[in-house]
Amino acid sequence: MKQPLLFNSLPVSVSTADGVEPDQATIETVPNLRGASIADAVRFGGPAVSRILERMPIHCDRRYVIVDTKVAYLMQGWSPSIPGWHTDGVPRGAEGDARDKGAPNLRAMIDDSMTAPRFHLYVSGTHCPTEFLEGMFMQQVDMDAEDDRSLYSSMDTTVNTLLDIEYAAWSTFRTQPDRIYTWDWWSVHRAIPAEDTGWRLLIRVTETDYIPPRTEGFIRRQNQVYIPQGFGW
Repeated sequence: MKQPLLFNSLPVSVSTADGVEPDQATIETVPNLRGASIADAVRFGGPAVSRILERMPIHCDRRYVIVDTKVAYLMQGWSPSIPGWHTDGVPRGAEGDARDKGAPNLRAMIDDSMTAPRFHLYVSGTHCPTEFLEGMFMQQVDMDAEDDRSLYSSMDTTVNTLLDIEYAAWSTFRTQPDRIYTWDWWSVHRAIPAEDTGWRLLIRVTETDYIPPRTEGFIRRQNQVYIPQGFGW
């Protein structure tokens, strides 16, 4: 049975990072962290990460706080993550664990007993921002599908269609330097290809009741970028 789900139900809030934008040389030295605790992110992330974390508007009303950092060197046209409109933190697999490799578990997502995680995002520079959709919209979703891997491909098509409509009520905005953006798992956004060449730092803090910080293996030794097929330089 298909059911309409409301996305972008809450607006993205914006706060200032108070002028702590790191330069390119500093970003290059920042390690990639995956699911680290605040303490470990401060200990291993370096001064730039520590200064930005100090300015994150963390509410401390969830059981856990975890930190992810992603540093990538991007040439024009490269993307720092899989392209397409999506949401973060959606429960996956039978257990509803966002770290699971399974398909989105939408029944867990709308379960009133689950408290949505809260995300705080910082993206350096202007050459490869994250783009958010403004305006609520409904999407029909098959709640009985056993493997709804089409959720985000369908969402990407729906959002792009909405944005192509002349005089549409929907618009987008992109992250700016020295800003922190806060949203939940219903907020639709995407990575866009880099518009120039350079280093990019993304820091995401997640407040969640379901995913504890990693106690080991939280320093990533590698990272991925996505390039157009046939790219050359």
